[in-house]
Amino acid sequence: NVGERRRKASGKTEKEREKESQELWKKEMNARKDDLECKICGWMFKGEDSELGKQMLFLHYSLKHHQTLILEEIDGKREDEDEDKDHDEEESVDEDEEEDEDEDEDVDEDEDDEEMEREMGKEEADEEEEEEEKMIEDAEDDEEETEWIKMTSEIENKGEKEDKEMELAEEEFQNQMKQREHDEQEDFEFPDEVEVTPEESASARFIKYRGLKSFRKSPWDPKELLPADYSNIYQFANFARVKKRVKQEGVKDWEESNNLVPVGSYVKVFIEGVPTDFIPNALYQDGQKEDLGDQNARVKQKPILCFGMLKYENKMSVVNMTIKRHPLFTDPLPSKVELECHVGPRRFMCRPIFSEDAFNADKFKFERFLHERISVASVYGPVTFPPGPVLWFRHQPEDPSLPPSETNRMVKKLVGTGAVHSVNPDRIILKRITLTGHPFKVHKKKAVVRNMFFFPDDIRWFKPVELRTKMGRVGHITEPLGTHGYMKCVFDGNVSQADTVCMHLYKRVFPVSWRPKVTIG
Repeated sequence: NVGERRRKASGKTEKEREKESQELWKKEMNARKDDLECKICGWMFKGEDSELGKQMLFLHYSLKHHQTLILEEIDGKREDEDEDKDHDEEESVDEDEEEDEDEDEDVDEDEDDEEMEREMGKEEADEEEEEEEKMIEDAEDDEEETEWIKMTSEIENKGEKEDKEMELAEEEFQNQMKQREHDEQEDFEFPDEVEVTPEESASARFIKYRGLKSFRKSPWDPKELLPADYSNIYQFANFARVKKRVKQEGVKDWEESNNLVPVGSYVKVFIEGVPTDFIPNALYQDGQKEDLGDQNARVKQKPILCFGMLKYENKMSVVNMTIKRHPLFTDPLPSKVELECHVGPRRFMCRPIFSEDAFNADKFKFERFLHERISVASVYGPVTFPPGPVLWFRHQPEDPSLPPSETNRMVKKLVGTGAVHSVNPDRIILKRITLTGHPFKVHKKKAVVRNMFFFPDDIRWFKPVELRTKMGRVGHITEPLGTHGYMKCVFDGNVSQADTVCMHLYKRVFPVSWRPKVTIG
């Protein structure tokens, strides 16, 4: 069964399979012929028995003539081998020489290559240095350009900022001037009137103020709640008597000394104890000399002012001086603004507060602005006995409508003139504020007032203060009404619906704390 399956799988008959086996046997026999042939003499065994052929070939190799042939062949092979060795040695020597030559050539070539590489490296290094120098120069040029651009941009930005600042300063200055003019006009039309906003408490805002039944007759203690600066000033018990006594003593001293000099005469004055710092300022104008081309230069001298001082004139106190506005000065001048005061031979910077010039009064009303009438300015300054002329100057730009700058320089402008009034720290200057309200409901002498206060606690706080109307009625608060600031009031007569209810409150003010630097001339 297995043979049938193989035959069926090959697809050949038995005869065909026998032929193929015979052909394969012939091929194998032909291949064996190579094994039964002598490789020296060429003898070949022609029999079919391979084992017999192998034995015959062995006998054939054992023959003498064949051995000689083998020896000759071996010698020939040895000679050939020697020749081959010699030839190989010669070839190896030649090859070694060629290799040495090649190595020398390679070394020379390597040295040449190294020299070429060095030269190339030097050239490349030079080129790199040149490129680096160019890069550095370009970078420096770029840096200079960027710095120049930055500088120009900074200058432009600074110029723009300065322009903006100048514009803002001009706007602020103009707004301040407009605000001062508005405040001055409002103070003239509605003197001392103050508004209370619904969000703030009047009792907390005006806690330092008090009410007076009569401004002229109500008492006020001059030693009450004095500032700390009052501990460093000089006060006279009776200034008028001290002034009279000091002048009499001065006249007596001059008469007894017999050193009276007639007016219009020339004298020489020798002064001892003059500080060295005073000499250059006294001899040279602004520390400069006028060169006239000669070796000796004429000295441009300032006039040196000499004057005598009375007793107590080296003390500091509160000096009250009159001031009247100069006709050419039209700008608003509020209190506590910095002015330059010239009192006789002395001058100093100060911040005066203005008050009314009332005769035979113990209290004086504070003025927020200097008006056309004569007022009194109070400052901390050196004691000066009246009558002493006073000039008031203000440092301001040439163009008052613009802020000070290089083109708009600061100049002294005469504000007003006056004289020394008195030296009295007990002068009571009262600042007045007026709270106003409007009648909401009116019934003969009674009225419900609103818009003066907005909290019931404020009404109770100011309940003892007297009320006055602009039409002359006097009254007082009875009680608060509701929680929105309404209050019931009673007056001494019938109240009109169109009337305005006022409450006056007062507070004492003192001169601005200022240490004047007194100069002469």
